[in-house]
Amino acid sequence: MADDPSTTVYQTICTSYNAITDWRAKLLGFLPLASGAGVFYLLNSSVTSNAATKHYLLPIGLVGALVSLGLFFYDLRAIQVKDALVKAGGVIEDTLGMSNGPFQTRPHSFLHVINDVVGSSLIYLSVMAGWSFFGLALTSPQAAWGVAISVFLVGGVLVYLWSKPNRSKVLVSEDKKMK
Repeated sequence: MADDPSTTVYQTICTSYNAITDWRAKLLGFLPLASGAGVFYLLNSSVTSNAATKHYLLPIGLVGALVSLGLFFYDLRAIQVKDALVKAGGVIEDTLGMSNGPFQTRPHSFLHVINDVVGSSLIYLSVMAGWSFFGLALTSPQAAWGVAISVFLVGGVLVYLWSKPNRSKVLVSEDKKMK
């Protein structure tokens, strides 16, 4: 059984799945910490105390928000790949007669709210909203609140609209490829 191609593919799928999970966990823990440290540093530096340099805060906030958005897109792609790996792993577990394999017994989303997309979305959208707020806070506090809330809410709606149809399409297309 060790030389069975299905077993080799299954081991590769497990390794890939675990690598993506590990990378995502590190990034989701590091991004808010790094962003918070960056904002804390900037708020306690000469940039914010000097009126001549306050105009740099908007570009700094914009760059922080855009970097977070780029990482968020990359993370959403990782979630798609993980979904495909789960589906492929489940098919192989079925083929190998593994009724209690980790891919077949993986818990499903709870009320479409507690899952990997919503969890990472809360982190990324909070960081993007925070950078947006930071960029405007000292020059336009009223606008800072509006922009930050809008970034969070509009982002949440877009993620919701993206996640349902795309995730089911990925799983259906992967299902067809395996048959």
